[in-house]
Amino acid sequence: MTAPCFWLCTRRIRVVTATEIALPAGEVLCLRDVCASDARALSDLAFRSKKVWGYDQAFMAKVRAELRWSESDLRAPGIRGQLLADRNRVVAGFHLLNWQAREEPELDALFVHPDWMGRGVGSALLRLAIRIAREEGAREITLESDPFAAGFYDTMGAEPVGGRPVPEIPGRSLPLYRISL
Repeated sequence: MTAPCFWLCTRRIRVVTATEIALPAGEVLCLRDVCASDARALSDLAFRSKKVWGYDQAFMAKVRAELRWSESDLRAPGIRGQLLADRNRVVAGFHLLNWQAREEPELDALFVHPDWMGRGVGSALLRLAIRIAREEGAREITLESDPFAAGFYDTMGAEPVGGRPVPEIPGRSLPLYRISL
């Protein structure tokens, strides 16, 4: 018997099983929509996830603000996301789609806890984001990738469409992708 998944935020919740993600025997992950009260946990996870790529402290300090969401950010119209968490409510990963001032959504965030990397959490979250976008009538999703995560998006079938220079960090460019739905 698996422990139930519950939070103060009562939105759709379902259990993700070992057939969907590489989970140890008996382990489950719970899927639910992101809530405004998740802002701090998601911000902390994004920072930890980004740090895995070996960036130095100076770089991490420069990108800290980009990896922070407030409760009002997550309540904003056009923002929709989901998270996966274990039975202890530790977040394994999350995604955020952004339709603000756009016809087509942008994948604003897809981050996986370092302990869950390489186990299918990122792939599952991207497939869930694609499903949501399709259900909402989108024709494509656009996204900016960390250069170290570009291989993941290539593997998942995203189409490279250019790069965006990062003015705060000379010489750095972020790969841009499109996922046709």
